[in-house]
Amino acid sequence: MPYFKNQQQTRRNALHFAKCLDVKNERNETNRFEQPLKIGLFDCGYKKHLELNEPLGIETLYSSMKNEFGNQIEIDMRFSLLEEMPDKINRYDMIMLSGNIEDQGMMLKYITMAKESGTFIVVGGVYPTLSAETLLKKHNDLVCVIGEGEIAVNQIILALLDGKDIFSEPEKINNIAYMSPDGTVKYTQRKMLDLSTVDYLPERKYTKQICDANGLVRMETSRGCDWNRCSFCMVKWKYGSEKRRVFPLKKVFQEIVNLSEQGVRRIYFTDEDFVSGDETRLSNFIKGIKEMKSSGEIAEEMEFFASTSVMYILDKEEILPDLKSIGFVGLFLGVESGSKTQLIRYKKGVTPEKNLRAIEKLKSNGLLAEIGFIFFDPKMTAEELKENIDFVTRNEIADTTSRLAKRIRIIPHTEYCENMNLDEMNIDENSLSIPYEFEDKEIGKIANEIEEEFENISDDTYKEQAMMRTGEFIKMENLNKQRMGEIEMIKQRADILNEK
Repeated sequence: MPYFKNQQQTRRNALHFAKCLDVKNERNETNRFEQPLKIGLFDCGYKKHLELNEPLGIETLYSSMKNEFGNQIEIDMRFSLLEEMPDKINRYDMIMLSGNIEDQGMMLKYITMAKESGTFIVVGGVYPTLSAETLLKKHNDLVCVIGEGEIAVNQIILALLDGKDIFSEPEKINNIAYMSPDGTVKYTQRKMLDLSTVDYLPERKYTKQICDANGLVRMETSRGCDWNRCSFCMVKWKYGSEKRRVFPLKKVFQEIVNLSEQGVRRIYFTDEDFVSGDETRLSNFIKGIKEMKSSGEIAEEMEFFASTSVMYILDKEEILPDLKSIGFVGLFLGVESGSKTQLIRYKKGVTPEKNLRAIEKLKSNGLLAEIGFIFFDPKMTAEELKENIDFVTRNEIADTTSRLAKRIRIIPHTEYCENMNLDEMNIDENSLSIPYEFEDKEIGKIANEIEEEFENISDDTYKEQAMMRTGEFIKMENLNKQRMGEIEMIKQRADILNEK
C-alpha cells in the first residue's frame, strides 16, 4: 500500500489524463485536445474582510497557466468573498487553493472534499508559505507551493498532462513542500521566475466588483526588496532569494491602461519596495505616467499608493514632488520603531532621526505617510518603551491610518524567530505566528492589556482604516482618537511601571 493515501487515485487520474489528451503528440500552441484538464482555482478569502482586496494571486496564476497551456486546460476561478463557491468538486481534475488565515475553515473544507473524492490538490498562498509543516502533518498527501506559484504550478500541470505521478518524483518540482515517505517534510529547490520575460496581464475577473464595493485594486511592478535584511520579515523566504526583480515597464504601463479603461481610479502597488534603488527605472515610470495622462491613455485623476523604505525616501527625496504630480497620494513607510536599539534588533538599517526625517519629507510634499510600527517585541526594555512613547508623542505621528501600538508577530523562516530559538511547529494556526513570552514581564503585561483593549473596538477602526485607503476621505477624528488613546494608555501604564 502506498504511503500517500490517495497516491493510487492520483496515478490513475494522471494516466487517464495522458490517454484522453493524447500526449504522445508533440505539444505546441496549435494542439487541440478533446478533454482539457479541468482545474478549480479558488481563493479562500479571510474572515475579517472589512478591507476588500483584489485576489491578485489567483488572477495572476490564471493568466500564467493559460499563457503556458492555452486550451489544454480549463480553469474555473472563484473568489469566496465575492461569489458562490462550488459545493462539489467531482468535475475538477485538480484543485488549487490560495490558503489564507482566518478563512472560516474554507481551505480545510476543500482539502477534505478533495481527499474524499481522490481529486489532486495543491495549496498555495500565505498559509503553506509560512507553515507548510502544519498542513502536511495533518494532510500528508498535499502539495504545498512556497512563495510565488507560477513555476511550481506550471510544472505540476505539465507533469499531469504527461501522465506522470507527481508523488513519484516530487523533488523535480521547484518551490514546493511535501511529506516524504519517512514522515519528514521536504522542501524542493527554490527557483525564481524571470519577471523580465512576463508580458501577460492578470485575469482581472473581479476588478469591477472590487471597485463597486470600494475595495482595493492591487497591482505589482516588482517582487522582492533591495534591503531584504529586516529580522522579522519573511520576504527572503517567500521568494527564496535576496534579489529584487522587476516586471518590464511596458507590461506595467499596459496594465495601468487596462485598469484605467475599467474605471479604476486608485491603484495600490503590492511591491515590497516600490521606490527601491533603481533611479533610472523610477524616472522612466514617472515620465511614462505623465505622458499617458497627458495623452489621455489613462485617466487624469488616476491615483497611486505604494510601500517603500525610509532609506530610499531619504536617498531620493528629490523625486517626491514628481510622485505627487503624477497622482501618488501617499506611501507606506516601514518605520517600525523610535528606539535605536530596537531598530538594530529589527535590522532596519536606519535610526529614529532618519525615520522622522522621512516622515517629514512625505508630509512636506503633501503625501500621506502611512506608518508601519512594531511597538512591542519580547526583548523590549523599559528604556525602549519610553523611547517609543516619546517618538510617537513628541513628533505627533499618531494620526496615521495604520495602528502603531502593535506587538511583533514572530513568524517561521525569519531571522528573529531563529534568534529566539522558538519551535516553528508551535504555531497559532489562526495568526500563523509563534507564541512567545516577554523577557520583561511588566512590559508583557502592558502589551497584553493594550491588545485586549484594542480587540473590543477593532472592527470599527478597521472599517475606518479601509475607507481611508480606498479614497473615501472621511474625517479621521475617531481613528485618531483611538490611535492616540492606545498610546496614552501605554504611557499611563509605563508611568506606573516607573514609579515602582
